[in-house]
Amino acid sequence: MMRIFNFRSLSTKLFLVILIATLPLLVWSIYAAHHERESEIEEAKNEALHLTVVAAESQKQMVAQMVSLLDAAAAVDQILDDPETCNAVLDNMLIGKTEYVDLLIVKTNGEVSCSARDPTVWAPDAAMIDRVMAAGRMFTIAKQANGSDEMVLLTRVLDLHAIPVGVGAAIMNPHWFNEQVAELHETPVGTEIMVVDEAGKLLYQSVQTEQSSQPKLSGDLLAAIQPGQTSVQAFGLDGVERFYGISRLPFAPDGTGAFVLVGLPTASVIKEANRQLQLTSVIIGLILLVSFLASIASEKWLVIRWLRPLIDTAQRLQTGDLSARTSIMNKGGELGFLAQTIDSMAETLECKTAELREVGARYYNLFSGVPVGLYRTTPEGKLLDGNPALQNMIGISESELGEMLNVSTIFVDPEARQRWIDAMARLGVVNDFEFLLRRRNGEIITVLDNARAVFDEAGAVEYYEGSLLDITQQKQSEQALLESNERLNSVLNSITEAYLAFDNQYRILELNPAATRHYFGGRPANDLIGKVLWAEYPQTVNGEFFSQFRSAMDEKRPKHFDARSSINGRWWETHAYPTHDRLEVFLRDITERKQAETALIHARDYYLSLFDEFPALIWRSGVDGKLDYFNQTWLKFTGRTTEQEKGYGWTEGVHKEDLDRCVTTYLEAFKARQPFQMEYRLRRFDGEYRWLQDLGYPYYGLSGDFEGYIGSCYDITEQKQNEAHVRDLAYRDPLTGLYNRKAFRERLEQELDRAKRCDGKFAVLFMDLNNFKEINDRFGHDAGDQALVMIAQTLQNELRADDMVARLGGDEFTILLPDLKNLDDPKRVAKRVLIDVKKPLIIEGNIVELSTSIGVSLYPEDGSSARELLNKADQRMFHNKHKEKKGNRTTLMRNNEKQA
Repeated sequence: MMRIFNFRSLSTKLFLVILIATLPLLVWSIYAAHHERESEIEEAKNEALHLTVVAAESQKQMVAQMVSLLDAAAAVDQILDDPETCNAVLDNMLIGKTEYVDLLIVKTNGEVSCSARDPTVWAPDAAMIDRVMAAGRMFTIAKQANGSDEMVLLTRVLDLHAIPVGVGAAIMNPHWFNEQVAELHETPVGTEIMVVDEAGKLLYQSVQTEQSSQPKLSGDLLAAIQPGQTSVQAFGLDGVERFYGISRLPFAPDGTGAFVLVGLPTASVIKEANRQLQLTSVIIGLILLVSFLASIASEKWLVIRWLRPLIDTAQRLQTGDLSARTSIMNKGGELGFLAQTIDSMAETLECKTAELREVGARYYNLFSGVPVGLYRTTPEGKLLDGNPALQNMIGISESELGEMLNVSTIFVDPEARQRWIDAMARLGVVNDFEFLLRRRNGEIITVLDNARAVFDEAGAVEYYEGSLLDITQQKQSEQALLESNERLNSVLNSITEAYLAFDNQYRILELNPAATRHYFGGRPANDLIGKVLWAEYPQTVNGEFFSQFRSAMDEKRPKHFDARSSINGRWWETHAYPTHDRLEVFLRDITERKQAETALIHARDYYLSLFDEFPALIWRSGVDGKLDYFNQTWLKFTGRTTEQEKGYGWTEGVHKEDLDRCVTTYLEAFKARQPFQMEYRLRRFDGEYRWLQDLGYPYYGLSGDFEGYIGSCYDITEQKQNEAHVRDLAYRDPLTGLYNRKAFRERLEQELDRAKRCDGKFAVLFMDLNNFKEINDRFGHDAGDQALVMIAQTLQNELRADDMVARLGGDEFTILLPDLKNLDDPKRVAKRVLIDVKKPLIIEGNIVELSTSIGVSLYPEDGSSARELLNKADQRMFHNKHKEKKGNRTTLMRNNEKQA
């Protein structure tokens, strides 16, 4: 190596000086030229993708317009019976719509009933008519008599009785794609527009390139549409290399998938970048060649051998091959260092290019897919751009963004718009600004706006940018919750027991009139709301209420106790029910009862004879724990004798669900010689079980010896029913008495948890009454309500004890079938419901026959969450409703009408 490069020779030194001086410039030149080429490539791919999105969105608008035209034509009364009127109606619809070839209506036998222009242009065959009658609507591309391709949308035509009588067809020229793309972008010569199906079959090809004899895509183009790529560099059907943008069409031919591809010629896009890269490569080659000749002419063969890989690598980089490397490994000297530098530069360029592509795709998808509407406007209020969510929110298409829509037109209240402008002018930012937005179709929604001003270098407002969030459903939910709370407050205000609600800091949130009058001595409610109970009444700290409330909140368990209030000096029977963030308390004044109990304890046996007519149920036990006395009130209540009740005979009347707890509570208190309080159900003489509150106390003789227990029982059935009614209000539908949406969702979540733990199965049935609105329209809403009540009773009669039926709202019901052992059970239940619902109902003397549609979803086959299962059942219900639409109709007959 030292012999080849003589560092003392002038040629070697000159070569080193030139190489060192020019190396940074050479590296920078290659990087700059290649970066420019890659930037133009990325720009071409983004432009091609943009054009495909424009074409797809334009096709979506055109299809929607064609659907409206056909639906409008189909709605004309007796249109098939009057061809002349039919021709005039269709011709009038096409005035000003030059993109359409024809609009026509064909009878079910294939005869063209009427046409806007020329009935001989095209007509569907019998097989296509059958598919349209079955599917309802179909889109296809068909060959016309003149050999041209046109897009055709076909839909069923229904008479006034919703019976299919024909097929409507709208025909348009697919070259409309070319016109839409040309209006938005000056495409280079050789631009290609194609429409293909999922198998790559060519459905349409633009006229800007020659028609290819190959009817199907292949190679990279076919591979690109399979995984859903958005762009690809590949050779077209005519052999020309292009950058293709790919987008799925919103409407696909014959119901299958389809794609639109827009290809920009590679040679036209990167022509200037290639020329620059080539020029740079030539200059680099010349510099290296001159350096080589000037340094060591006598050792030409060695230098050529070393420079050859560098030249080859430079040429490959020139052509855009970023994978090119010199492959010179473990070579010393300056040429070896240069080779390593070029390899490192090429590797860096390749990695950075891949990263830029990935980042660009990620941010584009993020901007397009975010569910919040993003926008930019001029200071004057003109809309500059917005993402798909904003377009959907306002009700405009992407092509309408270029019309410079004034955002003032979407504000329902002009004063709200002015407040927005004033806040932005004052602060330069708007946070959580709520206003009513009018969509393009007239619908009004509630949105939340967060925006800021963006300033230029001179400090002037350049534009505003922000985001809109649709909170309409949230507002509706808040209103429904408010109405529910009003109903609950009405009940709470009507009960005689005191009611209080605290937050987790024991601030008073709610209280009813009984609480203000009796517990707080008439202190106004407004003076108590928001106050901490212990701070307002310090004497209560560390008292019974304080400790019991704290215990209920800490343990998240209900507490039932009697305590004397230090606020009013009276005794209160207290029931505390904690939730995760609040405590609800019911209090009943039992001062008189406590006084009676105290007197009873002190009087003991001496006063037992006086207890016979006492309204409370009185009992006494001896030192052995066996009961030996019952007053007349107890015996009248149970209808039994003292001999029957003595010992443990009284337990025969205790409800079997309460027996173990009742006996255990008594024996444990008896053993500890402690007072006790418990609630259980006892059978009354008429067989009805009534809720009793049993209070037991130990008593002692004059010598202080323990002699047994004495207790009193009070009938609290009505109180229990009131408490259950208050809790049940939040989970019941007030009309039918069925569980409501909230109760069903909670039960469904519980069943999901149980099924996941136990590897179980269950089913969800979604049910919707067909044409229920006809009952309300003909007989009135009272009759509709009666029908819903009868349907609810029918559903309850069909279900097991563990099954659950709920009314979601309107005429929608859901059924939960837990713990399935046989997967055919849901089908059998659905079949029984369909049969029972069809049974005639007699409402206010009128005979009403209803029908229903039902969708079934199974766990875990159809989903693992409540949302997935409900959505799947809902989708299947709608599928069945459309499939059975002809057969499932509502028959309404008054009492003086006969069934046809």
